[in-house]
Amino acid sequence: MNLNQLVNSFSNTANQVGHQVGQYIDGQATGGLLSFFATGNVVCLVARFTGKALQIVASKDGRLVVDALGVEGPQAFNTHWTVVNEGNNVIRLHNNNNYLCINNAQILVIPQVTGVPVGAETKLRVSHPNYNFVTLESVKEPGNFITMNQLGQPLPGAMDPMSRHFVPRLLHSPYGSTTYVAPHSYRL
Repeated sequence: MNLNQLVNSFSNTANQVGHQVGQYIDGQATGGLLSFFATGNVVCLVARFTGKALQIVASKDGRLVVDALGVEGPQAFNTHWTVVNEGNNVIRLHNNNNYLCINNAQILVIPQVTGVPVGAETKLRVSHPNYNFVTLESVKEPGNFITMNQLGQPLPGAMDPMSRHFVPRLLHSPYGSTTYVAPHSYRL
C-alpha cells in the first residue's frame, strides 16, 4: 500500500466516523425548535427560500405533490403536517394520511392505504443545524433532504444548504402549551 492509498483510506474512515458521530448527536438533540416534533403535534413548515408554507397540492395530472407556496393559517389545512415521532429525531409527517417522503432522491407525497403500513421512505431525520431553522433528511437515503427552490418547487439533490431550511410553526399540540416554543424571527 503506497502513501496515497493510506491517506485516502484514513480520510474515508474519518469521514465515515464523522458522519456517524453527527447522526448520533442529531439523534440525541432535543429542545428548541426540535420540541415541535412530538407525536401528535401539528406543524406548518415555512421554507427559507420562499417564506411560504410547505403544502400539498394537486398536480395537473391529478397526483398529490408538495410545493413551498402555501399560506399560513388555521384554515390552510393543506399546510398542516401531523408529526409521528419514532425517537432519535426520526419523524414522519403526514397531511390527512398523505405522507411526505423521499424515494429514489425524489420528494413525493405517498397516500397511506388503509391497513398497509407506510414505508421507510417516509422516515425523515429532523436536525437543527442552526438557531433558526430545521432540516429534514431521508433516513432511507442519507444525504437527500426535503429541499425547495426560490420558486417554491421541490429541488431534489440540492446542494445549497438554504434550500433545506424550514422554520417550523407549532399549530396544535395535544400536550398543551408546555410543548410550545415560540418561533424565532428569521431573515430570508
